[in-house]
Amino acid sequence: RVTCMTSLPRCSTISRASTKKGEAAREMTAAVSSEPAVAGTALTDCLAVANHGPAEARDVVVRDLLPAGASLSSASPGCALSGVLVVCALVDPIPAGGTVGLHLTVALDPALVHDAGAAVSLTNRATVSGSQPDTDLTNNIDVDTTTVHAETDLSVSSLSAEFAAPAGVGDPFVLNLEGGVRNHG
Repeated sequence: RVTCMTSLPRCSTISRASTKKGEAAREMTAAVSSEPAVAGTALTDCLAVANHGPAEARDVVVRDLLPAGASLSSASPGCALSGVLVVCALVDPIPAGGTVGLHLTVALDPALVHDAGAAVSLTNRATVSGSQPDTDLTNNIDVDTTTVHAETDLSVSSLSAEFAAPAGVGDPFVLNLEGGVRNHG
């Protein structure tokens, strides 16, 4: 499991202040557990929502748009899939100065890179909103791009060789090879 505040540095570099009474200055930060990612594996998105105050943030909703080639495998409690949009409605308010971390685990389509013919970039877009005014909406969205590439793990399971006909030194010959090659990746 990925921990937002310790394992992913982009989630721990949150700083902003607000001094307007009644405001809940929210900030959205997104990061992924692996860069680059491998097609056919799982990837964990870390979403951190910070409230810079001075008021507590109530009715906070995080929306994360899944990119093509990614499907939701699991999510933090309170998150649900609606089409290609993951919606996380936070039950508890976020106190001023507080941060809440959410995790989304997505499965990457194994054919994603093969179909494209090369490594691809997936763009993850997450937003946060709440019921209090927020005068700086520019930090309520975060976009994170991850490169996805393919990996293979080839093995030869058996191999046998047979000469089609005896050959003398310097004579051409035919060699029949039989065996199996398997891709585990």
